[in-house]
Amino acid sequence: MQTYVNPISAGQDPFVLRGPDGMYYSVFSGGTNARGMFVAQSPRLSEPGVAHLVWSTPAEGWNSGAIWAPELHYLRGRYYIYYTTAAMDRGVSAWPTRRLGVLEADAPLGPYRDAGKLSLGEEMSIDGTVLEAADGQLYFVYTRSLCFRDRQNSLYIAPMASPTEISGEPQLLSQPQWPWEEYVNEGPEAIRHNGRLMIVYSAHAAHTAEYCLALLTCENEADILNRDSWAKHGAPCFRKGSGVIGPGHASMTIAPDGKTHYLVYHCKSNACDSFLESRSMWRMVCVQPFVWQEDNTPRFGAPLPLGAPLPLPPGETEDEKGVLVENAIRSERSLMIHYGAHEHAPIVEDILYLDAGERPEYGCKSIVRGLCWDDARLSVTLRMIGGEGSGLLLRVRNAGARRNLMQGYAARVSQRFGLQLLRYDGWSEPVRLGHTALQALPGDWLRLEVQMRGDTFTLRVDNTLLTVRDAAYASGRVGVMAEGDMGWFQNLRVEALTP
Repeated sequence: MQTYVNPISAGQDPFVLRGPDGMYYSVFSGGTNARGMFVAQSPRLSEPGVAHLVWSTPAEGWNSGAIWAPELHYLRGRYYIYYTTAAMDRGVSAWPTRRLGVLEADAPLGPYRDAGKLSLGEEMSIDGTVLEAADGQLYFVYTRSLCFRDRQNSLYIAPMASPTEISGEPQLLSQPQWPWEEYVNEGPEAIRHNGRLMIVYSAHAAHTAEYCLALLTCENEADILNRDSWAKHGAPCFRKGSGVIGPGHASMTIAPDGKTHYLVYHCKSNACDSFLESRSMWRMVCVQPFVWQEDNTPRFGAPLPLGAPLPLPPGETEDEKGVLVENAIRSERSLMIHYGAHEHAPIVEDILYLDAGERPEYGCKSIVRGLCWDDARLSVTLRMIGGEGSGLLLRVRNAGARRNLMQGYAARVSQRFGLQLLRYDGWSEPVRLGHTALQALPGDWLRLEVQMRGDTFTLRVDNTLLTVRDAAYASGRVGVMAEGDMGWFQNLRVEALTP
């Protein structure tokens, strides 16, 4: 039985839409200086999709800064991306310029048109989402801040005349009041079940382990703009546990079976909680099921342990047996899914650039989606810039967005160990099964070839040959990886061997 593990991807502020076509479309925030808007498409909820760059911020103007917390909504037959950006990027000093904008398109992968800035006033505005009332009226829910003057991020709600136009004055919906909320209400997401309307939001501060999810329930939908129509629950509905810290900023979706509901959230990737250190905001994305209680509110339970194998969401199909892939790395129609941050794995002119040095704790691996292989012949042209090496991934399963988090093998080229075969068994450091010297210099283009038949692996670079036997893993996915620095890859070919 095929399984998956959390975290499925690096990233933060995840939003996943199951489109009318049954595909899952994800948008994640990038890094501090990320100005590209990516939409990742996948037939599966349990893995990152193939990322497509659909829009970039302009060189100047109100929305020329980094992108925060994008969301993709399907409304009135069209697709809309709501996003936060700024007029500058200079750390905290840029925050007062944060505003919310919207893009629109006829298809989830674009092309997108910039529909402008939403008219929400002159205070800092972030984390916008759309709520649709029972009568079809749209409302925009977002976080407004006075930029530290009152040390509070509060939720506001405003009516919409259309998916791109605010039609009334924003009203205060919720502000921090409990100790566990600290000074933050942010990341709102509307959810409805059996007629009951709710907003799941994030509380405390995203750079701390105490970041959590909380719940507002609407008790009078006829007066949805009135703060008194909403009841705030007095405790978090999802908080740290099982070794997972800082879980928050979530979205909710449904499995392919149309019945089982899933929570998609980010958590912290390390324990650093210094607000001024960038790594305190390094986060990763997890996916897990939840159930509904008798009062029609969600019971999210506790975070599931990272790295623990989980059954595929109901309705997801398992991998097919691979036969032949002539070139998996293509600028258009790529088959590669990436388990790190999308902005660190661009494909340009059919070359994949894996930056393993920017966020080393995530690991850096890209894998061919939807196919498994047992006996096969692989080859890839690679350029190792430095670090611990680059190479091919073989018979991989349970891959996750953490360094070493996978089961399977890697045929790797490095300055230190030459041509080598490693086995990965999960969280632990890999086992080096064999290696041989190789005259490879950083910057050289090499053609790495691997044949795997049964328990025998044969690796070749030019006239250098390495043969190793190991029977731990008989079947799985294939891909490429870089460790410690940059790896370049092109012309990835995979062919199944006949018995």
